[in-house]
Amino acid sequence: MKDWEQIYKEEGPVQIEPSEKIVNLVDFFKKEKVKKILDHGCGTGRHVKYLAEQGFNVIGTDYSEKALQHAKLLTSGLDNVELIQTDMDSIPYKDGVFDAIISNHVIQHALKAKMDKTFYEIERALKDNGLLFMSTISRKHRVYGKGWQIEAHTFIDIPELPDGKTPHHYFSEEELRKYLSRYEIIKLEHNSYPPDPDGFWKHGLEEWVLLARKI
Repeated sequence: MKDWEQIYKEEGPVQIEPSEKIVNLVDFFKKEKVKKILDHGCGTGRHVKYLAEQGFNVIGTDYSEKALQHAKLLTSGLDNVELIQTDMDSIPYKDGVFDAIISNHVIQHALKAKMDKTFYEIERALKDNGLLFMSTISRKHRVYGKGWQIEAHTFIDIPELPDGKTPHHYFSEEELRKYLSRYEIIKLEHNSYPPDPDGFWKHGLEEWVLLARKI
């Protein structure tokens, strides 16, 4: 079991191609006249690079120094990219800076106090009518309940997961809607993926995918 800093040090950029979920956002973002995007928990920069190549100004933040080293190499030559090392619950920008924020499997890796602050920071940093895209694991996940429970619906030391050393909080729909009570929910869907022994999600994936507008 490892945390993400260790994974990036030992395995490099384990995910290189942009997620189809992010690719599918581009036309909608352009229709909404999005200019400035925060990739919250950007990892090694796959989505920073892709979105910057689509013409957006992109800021990528991550706690992992090694991840940002990879991201810097990946985005070399792109002048519409900024990379910052910071934890998920600290967005070092003024209020209402971003037209859109994406957070792809990030907020789940925290205890409740940090999650509360993270949701607050995201809302604070978004412009009025700004867009939030988020994906996160659900309580239908095949490994839900595995490892050591440290808070309600939050587990650590999960042997089945490559990043099992980090906390994993499994969300319900009700919990997500409570956190996002000051947003207009554009889309909230649940996706299920079968186990992939040769891929990153060896035990499959059960996730919530959300698109919302700050109101």
